[in-house]
Amino acid sequence: MPKPQYSSRLMVQGYLTQDQILLVLTADPKSGEVYTQSAQAPCAAPDWLVVECHDRGLITPGDGPGRWRLSGDGWDAWNALLD
Repeated sequence: MPKPQYSSRLMVQGYLTQDQILLVLTADPKSGEVYTQSAQAPCAAPDWLVVECHDRGLITPGDGPGRWRLSGDGWDAWNALLD
């Protein structure tokens, strides 16, 4: 199956669920860090959503346990959603 292209808002909305879009949009705009329950952060994403986004290639492991950040595809989706 070809890799999804996140080059426009409509394409992102066609490939991702509403929960996945919200996770991408709530990433830190400078570092791309995603807040998860494992990191015990306020307004954290549930673990099942983190797994879904990792499986889709939107996030990669961060600097420690329970820390995640946007991947290249995650940044592409983030930028497409904000255009």
